[in-house]
Amino acid sequence: MRLPTVRMQRQSCDSGSAGKLWSAAALAAGAAVVAGLLALPFWADGANGSPEAANRGARDKLSWAGTIACSQVIAEGNVVSVRDARQAGRVILTFAVDDWLWPAKGKKRVSLDVPDPAAQGAYERWKRGEHLLISVSKFPDQLVSDYRGSQIKRVRAQIEPELAKAVGKSCSLTGTDQDANK
Repeated sequence: MRLPTVRMQRQSCDSGSAGKLWSAAALAAGAAVVAGLLALPFWADGANGSPEAANRGARDKLSWAGTIACSQVIAEGNVVSVRDARQAGRVILTFAVDDWLWPAKGKKRVSLDVPDPAAQGAYERWKRGEHLLISVSKFPDQLVSDYRGSQIKRVRAQIEPELAKAVGKSCSLTGTDQDANK
């Protein structure tokens, strides 16, 4: 069997056109790489099947009342300090609380043993003096959800009406990979 012959002609273009083509190709390739890198954490969480990933996904599906019930602390205030904890991959976040949301009352200053977001590559550690709204899960392997600047007002507006609904409600998550099916 004989294959057909394909003739190719070389197209010439001036250097300006070639530069534009290469620029467009480089831009498209760069965008693809960035999109892939941004999607990587989501793909990796789903692919590794870890309880942490499953619980994080299940927690994302909860209503605010459900999220509140699964929270150890929800408070607004300022970071006093962040230091390494005894256990690798964890930090002690000392937080000066201006306003407790969950529970309704607490100490003016709390020290929380939480996962180190920088060690997990999630985001940078908090800085001294940073003003935040934080939500700390009852599950010790869950990263702290933190909100800054204009996010605080928006998130508080979502949380505050749900606080009364969360009273007496138990957390529907188990902290295991079974949560992914909820």
